Amino acid sequence: MKRIALLTFLLALLLAVSPWPGVAARGADLPEDRSAAIAFVYHRVGEDAYPESNLSLSAFEEQVREILNGGYTVLALPDVIAALQANTALPPNSIILTFEGGYRSAYVNAMPLLIEKKIPFTVFFASNLAEQDISDYMNWQDLQKLQRLPFVSFGLHPANNAPMAELNIAEAHDQITRARVATRKHLNINPDLFAYPGGKITATARKAVANNGFKAAFGLHSGAVYADADLWALPRFSLTDRYGDLERFQLAAHALPLPVSDLEPAEPIFNADTKALGFTLPKSLAERSKQMTCFASDNVKTKTQVIGQRVEIRLNQAAQDEPRIRINCTLPEPAHAEGESPRWRWLGMLLFNTGLSGNAESDLASNPQQGLLP
Repeated sequence: MKRIALLTFLLALLLAVSPWPGVAARGADLPEDRSAAIAFVYHRVGEDAYPESNLSLSAFEEQVREILNGGYTVLALPDVIAALQANTALPPNSIILTFEGGYRSAYVNAMPLLIEKKIPFTVFFASNLAEQDISDYMNWQDLQKLQRLPFVSFGLHPANNAPMAELNIAEAHDQITRARVATRKHLNINPDLFAYPGGKITATARKAVANNGFKAAFGLHSGAVYADADLWALPRFSLTDRYGDLERFQLAAHALPLPVSDLEPAEPIFNADTKALGFTLPKSLAERSKQMTCFASDNVKTKTQVIGQRVEIRLNQAAQDEPRIRINCTLPEPAHAEGESPRWRWLGMLLFNTGLSGNAESDLASNPQQGLLP
């Protein structure tokens, strides 16, 4: 089975094309582009009672048609992580599909459509929820059925699905251990992928995940994954009713990496003393830095200042009243051919206010791409 998966992956590399209307296959502009892929994350599907984290079934069906006909290469997440670790090139327009939280609505409404077409996907779940056999979540029997499919992979949440940011290092280790013990018992596997509930990533959470043998971990901030990205804080684009229409799917699916360094604050948190965010662009992008646009979610306004390679984003006073802020910075990529549609280099940040706490359901996917483009 592993040999078949490897051959399939190599074939995708050889046959990769980019027939998205107006976008031609082309060589990489930055070294990071050759290993880039876009990860999408779904939460609930077809549960209208939860608008913050739900995507309608009709929207999901439309996206599946786009995936099948839009010239994408859907890769299994474990294959992508292996390629990132080896700095191996990926096909143009590579995408990854993931499901967050182990919601049963996704199992019933969405996954059968992918299974029918043998489209790879990864399920992140919390072992306690599977154990309790709660109607809203997949149980061990559901997960065992998925496990029989060679193109389905699994990742873990903490056992109780609690935000890692609220745990100390000992508690975080305990939650990971409990999740692994239960998963070995019921599925006889030891997943090496992890996702932070609510996308909350702190230094303590990241350390616990890295020290427990995971190969990669995901948040809920937007952007492209690529070889030099932080493997324990990888981005994904959330797809919900508010931000999950076909146009946004296509826009995100063709995003390019916006690699930065010296990111401040070092942890994705802010408080009353936080006045600005900052990062440094590579020299290859500095000459176009004035074209960069950065937006914040909800009522928060930003002012972007660019000095050479350094970019600083100042927040207005309204930021102090928000439990979390999404910042998305985009840089247009020049067209390489006449009539070619523009693509965007994309950096997303999800920051949490240490002085406030947000609604758990809203933390999942609210405002994933607020005010993204001019």
